[in-house]
Amino acid sequence: MAKKFQVVTRSTPMLSEPDAGAPLASEALYGEVIETVSHHGDFLKGKNLTDGYEGYMPKDALSDEIIEPTHKIIRIHSLIYSEPDYKTMPITHLSFLSGLTLSGDKENGFAEIEGGGWIWEDDFAPLAHKAPKIVKTAEMFLGLPYLWGGKTGRGMDCSGLIQLCLNHAGVNCPRDTKDQVKARLGSNIEISEALDNLKSGDIVFFKGHVGIMVDDSKIINATARTMDVRIEKLSEMAARYEGGVTAIKRLN
Repeated sequence: MAKKFQVVTRSTPMLSEPDAGAPLASEALYGEVIETVSHHGDFLKGKNLTDGYEGYMPKDALSDEIIEPTHKIIRIHSLIYSEPDYKTMPITHLSFLSGLTLSGDKENGFAEIEGGGWIWEDDFAPLAHKAPKIVKTAEMFLGLPYLWGGKTGRGMDCSGLIQLCLNHAGVNCPRDTKDQVKARLGSNIEISEALDNLKSGDIVFFKGHVGIMVDDSKIINATARTMDVRIEKLSEMAARYEGGVTAIKRLN
């Protein structure tokens, strides 16, 4: 029988195999709930209920006590303190869109987290909060390292960037590019028509890659070509991929 667990570390790797040295497939964030698929020694194969993605996670990153999150982190990183005082040493940090529950206590501009720790009040928002300007969200991550399977402030890949930006806008988004291109994310735009009329926020797909248009000619993406999140000219980037642009989606 499937059992639910919650991520209680800053994040946990979702690996392709039950081995600490296996390739990173994705990451599950603090507060996300995982449903058991199977057990493999010190690892659990689970499904992230946020997006349905499956992978192998170390059991010590999970707890069977579920505390329903009420808020989410809205900065790349948020420092968590043992006391409501910025001069104290942070005890940990949480990444963008991590879920947390607040006790209701506030002091010195900090809010107390259920289970321990204090967080600066500008670093979080209610779960229902939506940030529809996905380009503005994406630009937060400029210069971050590229990390295959990553979706935290430590590093991210192209589809991780897209998923984070859309989730923050209140749009459910699959984890991988191959699934994102098939998903109902806004409207599919005819390539021949859209290339001369691209808009900020358009999601542009290539063979095995994806990015977000900043304006009608530049695109922001997390790329292994330069190992970071950066803005590039669409025309130059398209020339590097076989077949060029393969699909375009417009949210509005």
